[in-house]
Amino acid sequence: SASAVAVAVALLLACAADASTGRSILAGTAFASLVAAELKARIQQARPAGAPGDDDGGGMPSLHATATAFAAVGWALMFQPDAPRVAAFLPLTALAVAALRVAGQHNTSTQAAMGLILGFLLACSWVRFGAWMA
Repeated sequence: SASAVAVAVALLLACAADASTGRSILAGTAFASLVAAELKARIQQARPAGAPGDDDGGGMPSLHATATAFAAVGWALMFQPDAPRVAAFLPLTALAVAALRVAGQHNTSTQAAMGLILGFLLACSWVRFGAWMA
């Protein structure tokens, strides 16, 4: 759920080695969410039949999968040199969120997979651009 994502991001921010890294990942996650929302509005692919809650205009790509993939991959790339075990674990959290979105019939497996891919690509670009800007 969105509150679980917010709690996870808050915990990661609290654990960040420096505040600028946390702010960068938080800003990037917000950016990724906006990109996913814009794509969702343009694609207008329906959620699965009987999806819980209101239909917000579509399910492609999954915004939850995009945001969690961005946060997980972004953090993994930041933590990788100092904490490789943490870096290896973080992307699994995005997979778990995507799987829960499908299991709960909020998104199709394709919508969730596209959200994961979008989040991954945006995170890699965000971190690369941030390193280039530094």
